[in-house]
Amino acid sequence: MDSFKHVYVKEVVREPKMHYQKVPRLGSYMAVPLIYHNTLSDKALDAAVDDHMDVMRRRDEIAKEKAIYDEEQAAVKESKVAAGEPYEEEERDWPTVECQEFETTEEKFVVCLDTLG
Repeated sequence: MDSFKHVYVKEVVREPKMHYQKVPRLGSYMAVPLIYHNTLSDKALDAAVDDHMDVMRRRDEIAKEKAIYDEEQAAVKESKVAAGEPYEEEERDWPTVECQEFETTEEKFVVCLDTLG
């Protein structure tokens, strides 16, 4: 995250770059940028629900494939052990299915503190 660069002016009333239309008020003024990613929208919620449903469906499909594969490997192991042949279990990588990141919109605000009057 980028931090903002602040500016401090010790004597703002006597600063030659400052121009006042009327007599300046004494005090201080501070403005802090507030930038964040907002996920609170109907579009983001709908996309997250759809993605979750799709992920759950794909995980169920993988679980079914894994169960069928395990049954087949158990049958192969049983037949090889019965025949007296050595059995080496096959290593298989199963895909992992993860949810996508939430859709966000960047929100920009400025928080201000004014003690000038």
